[in-house]
Amino acid sequence: MGMILDSHALAAQGFDSFSLYTNDLKNREFDKEGPQNFCSERATIVERQGASENRNYELNQGASKTDSSSCLCIEQFSYLFTNISTQALPSTVKIAVSKTIDSAKQQLFYGSGFLITPDGYIVTCAHVVKDATKITIYFQNLEIEAVLIEQDSEIDLAILKIDGLNLPYLILGDSDALKVGEWIVSIGYPFSMQPFVTKGILGAKDQIGELLFTDILINPGNSGGPLLNLKGEVIGISSALLQGNEALRGVGLAIPINQVKRKNSYKI
Repeated sequence: MGMILDSHALAAQGFDSFSLYTNDLKNREFDKEGPQNFCSERATIVERQGASENRNYELNQGASKTDSSSCLCIEQFSYLFTNISTQALPSTVKIAVSKTIDSAKQQLFYGSGFLITPDGYIVTCAHVVKDATKITIYFQNLEIEAVLIEQDSEIDLAILKIDGLNLPYLILGDSDALKVGEWIVSIGYPFSMQPFVTKGILGAKDQIGELLFTDILINPGNSGGPLLNLKGEVIGISSALLQGNEALRGVGLAIPINQVKRKNSYKI
């Protein structure tokens, strides 16, 4: 007697490919060689399917590992910016500058700055404090009057001083070692708001080391704030946003921190 293969039994074993043979094999009788030949053929298909499933499993496992690694990398990268911000924010200050307008009227202008020593030396831009009659530092919910120590309008740099001891301050990096394309972080008080953190890259450096160019927007109030590398070191000072030249519109300008290092009006 011949035999009829049970499609339900094979399907229960997970042999999906068997459905291809169901119509041809139903009620079909085999000679002595028939069942062996069919079983051999089925075994080959099962083997191929098993190899395919194993390959899919390996690919899925690989994809899962890749996805997990990617997620971990993104989380670590995100934490990096969070950590930089947490460390730098306490040392970044808002600056309010009183200036005399129309020979009598006093008007307030705002900018940013950051502490570079534990005894109260602050770096900002010269244009932020230009023609100031009074400079007030907003630092950790305090208002402290500052003294102008040095002002260099040629490179747009100013150094201020407040009285203090053991104040949080930022470490100065090496702007000469910066490479185009590096990630950088900017902190400041745009429009005299709360401190604002953003990121970008170093787009270019001038050949004589007096300017840095970045894609970070430097809004009014951001001037004087620190630019940091991914180590949390200050590598520049936000200065201005180019507006006039159409080709360069939106490019941020910054002062390399090594310009500050060349000054002798403060002690690190």
